[in-house]
Amino acid sequence: LKLFYVAQHDSGQISRKKQKLVPAAAAAATAAAADQQQQQPEDLYSSWLTRQYSSFIDTLISLLNSSATSASVQVAAVSALMECVRHEAGPAVFSNRLFSRMVRTLLNSSNVQPEVFALLVSKYLPYWDVHYYTLQVISKLSQQHAVRGSAATAAAAADGAAAEDSDIEDADQAPQQQQQH
Repeated sequence: LKLFYVAQHDSGQISRKKQKLVPAAAAAATAAAADQQQQQPEDLYSSWLTRQYSSFIDTLISLLNSSATSASVQVAAVSALMECVRHEAGPAVFSNRLFSRMVRTLLNSSNVQPEVFALLVSKYLPYWDVHYYTLQVISKLSQQHAVRGSAATAAAAADGAAAEDSDIEDADQAPQQQQQH
């Protein structure tokens, strides 16, 4: 499938634009489905092929997240994804969007086998573009985690301060309650 999709990307059969449907657009997509009968067969094929390609990519990504996936299957999935990265944006054009998605999955999943990282380091990271975009994704992830960490620390500090305030209030109220009895 990898070779088929790569060839279809290179020939322009698969749309290079990312297709996302939002709930409001879902109704429009349903109306557009009725119009599909009037579309040219080439357009229908291209649209179908684009959906199949998206499904293929989603399946490869899900293999990296699955605890039931063996190391050899994950290595094959990363190899296939890297071929798609090379061709998705056009012949011999690096698809940073797909690469970023793959790297984020690899770094955020606890199910990725060590052999996958060994493959990336030995086969792909020696290339300067892969090296650069990997560092770029890691930088963005670390910034996001730093922001989340700062927000969590601030929330914990606020919770801690509130707990201390309530302890102080409880301590202030305790003698008053004893005096009333």
